Amino acid sequence: ALVAAFAALAAIVAIVVSVINAVTNAYNADAIAAESAETAAKNLGEAYNECKQEYEDMISAMENYKTARDGLDELTKGTEEYRKALKEANRQALELINQYGLIEGQDYTWEGDELVVKDEALDRVAREKEAEVDKAYSASQMASAEAKRLRAVSDQTDLRRSMRDDAGVGDGDQFWKGLADVTLGGWVGAVS
Repeated sequence: ALVAAFAALAAIVAIVVSVINAVTNAYNADAIAAESAETAAKNLGEAYNECKQEYEDMISAMENYKTARDGLDELTKGTEEYRKALKEANRQALELINQYGLIEGQDYTWEGDELVVKDEALDRVAREKEAEVDKAYSASQMASAEAKRLRAVSDQTDLRRSMRDDAGVGDGDQFWKGLADVTLGGWVGAVS
């Protein structure tokens, strides 16, 4: 019988604790929402920075390809210097093709030994990536604004509670602590 009483007590305590947690979460909903929004804003800010860096890396890779390709025009075909420059230009082109999923015939072609990525393909890929950066920036800014708004709501709630407590209307934290002590203490005393 004693074991059953302790099992019942444990079940009651678990229920009371879950109710207290639910009430505490409701009581702190503003602060919890603000904290969640701040975390989301931070994550979206980091995602924007990564997206922007990818865009800048892509632009740099495109410029490297164009520079390597333009360098071929200044060299004499058939020379060792030309072969090395052609190899570098083709390597740069292959990096772009692999990185951005360019399609043979549509986005690039072979002109003799030279792998040529079409300017239209580079422009399209750059516009698409720039649009991604713009979307990431917008999402980051909207999340940041929402986090600030929710933090202000939470701060206002805290201020109202503080003013209420200072005015002697009642201490919310003391109320919940007292409720837990009275409820749990009463049940523990009744069972024992």
